[in-house]
Amino acid sequence: VLTSITIVKQYPKWCSDFLRKEMMMKNGLNNPNAGPKRIYVGRGSAGRRRLVNEADVMNLLSSRGFHYYTLDNMSVREQIQLFHSADIIIAPHGAALTNLTFCRPGTSVIELMNVNYAPGYFWKICNYQGLHYLCVLGGGITHPGENWTQTPGGAWIGGQDFAIDINKLSNALNMAGIY
Repeated sequence: VLTSITIVKQYPKWCSDFLRKEMMMKNGLNNPNAGPKRIYVGRGSAGRRRLVNEADVMNLLSSRGFHYYTLDNMSVREQIQLFHSADIIIAPHGAALTNLTFCRPGTSVIELMNVNYAPGYFWKICNYQGLHYLCVLGGGITHPGENWTQTPGGAWIGGQDFAIDINKLSNALNMAGIY
């Protein structure tokens, strides 16, 4: 079993390049004008790492022209096209962000993460693809009856729900020139 650190160290650029080339060619995708430019990708039906103040986040983002998506019912082709078309992507940390592989160079990405679990997987993909990456860390939320820990014996802290400070997100958007 690979640990998180091992996976990050062993994910070379050629893997990202290969996936990008093969998946985009096989799906006939190369039209950056076929979708929205500003997207927020929610966690959808995910049972953990939920952004508990997502409505507040979307209030801010919709005022700046963002559209809300979840990938729950989207085909692989639709996911690739969505990410390839976008100029700006904001999303909580999660598997949906593997689609960053299909973004055009120069795309801006803001990843929302729990301060208790902030791995560098998607920063690495952004680095490989020439994307502009920012991260906004939020505080973990403990619901009644949960026992979060970083060691065996309790619930895995990486699955903890979290909240993002709207002012911090607004500052990150301004830093990235997203008005």
